[in-house]
Amino acid sequence: MMQIIDKIDKKILATLERDGRALLSTVAKEAGLSKPGAAKRIARLEKEGIIDGYLTHVSFRALELFNFRLYLKFEGAPAGFEESVAAWLKKQGCVRWFAFCQGEYDLIVRTMVKDLYEFREFEQAMQSEFGRHIGRRVFAAIINDAYHNCTHITGNEGNSSVPGKEYAGTAVKMAEADLKVLYHLFENCRQSAREIAKKAGMKPDAVLYHIRKLEREGVITRYSVKIGREKLGYSTVKAIFWLRKATLDDIGKLKKYLEMHPRVSFYGEIVGPWDIEADFDVSGNAEAHRFIGEIRARFAGIIHDFTVLGLIKEHEANFLAGRLEEAVG
Repeated sequence: MMQIIDKIDKKILATLERDGRALLSTVAKEAGLSKPGAAKRIARLEKEGIIDGYLTHVSFRALELFNFRLYLKFEGAPAGFEESVAAWLKKQGCVRWFAFCQGEYDLIVRTMVKDLYEFREFEQAMQSEFGRHIGRRVFAAIINDAYHNCTHITGNEGNSSVPGKEYAGTAVKMAEADLKVLYHLFENCRQSAREIAKKAGMKPDAVLYHIRKLEREGVITRYSVKIGREKLGYSTVKAIFWLRKATLDDIGKLKKYLEMHPRVSFYGEIVGPWDIEADFDVSGNAEAHRFIGEIRARFAGIIHDFTVLGLIKEHEANFLAGRLEEAVG
């Protein structure tokens, strides 16, 4: 059932989208509420699934990791197959996100890996586990990707994550304590230092030290909120574009257009079978058709072909689990 939110709810979501670790007093002030009133509103938004989690945005270049995606088409999958795949993927230490979809592919898996060899190990393990029902698979490397603010709900414009190429530093050496803190922040960035300390077996002061260190070194770039768009009547479609005769200037103009589009939640340039991916929040098929039609008309000179995937169910996973296991030994 679609939920209804008012202006005060939107102000709360907007504040948390700008800073997922914002103090309750800050959230209350921005929304024009008392602290108990803001806490009550936040609890309701969480219970209703409109707040679907709290996100820690990480510079993967700072961690010297690469973003590889696997796209799969299933064949002859039995009942309960997707549930088995989801349970297996959540146990893999390199998986960041995956989604079941409709269209050209049935599953997209986003991994964060050290190199192609690690990705190949993951792919082979999945093939060994589910290969009899995998009919087709391709992979792509995502570069210069960015997640965008939920502008049409919060009013915030711009990116909610920093594109990887904007990180200018060198790879950061992560100590075990760094990984522990980052792992728990990645699970829920609104956890207090005391809560994280209890889970990580550390002291609260040590947790705060490592949080500030990770922020200073550029590993943590931002905190925000994950909004349950489907609870507000939206679904996600992924548009995949093949380009032709596109110069860097052409790609820059397309990227700028997508960045400014209030319904675009993700943009990524691809090294692989196609060139561009963009995710849109839409209220129905007609709206998806209109948005993509506008893009095709505006960039008809460089868009050679396209396809659209409807994301049915998205899942988050903590890719730091594998790194932490390696560090602990």
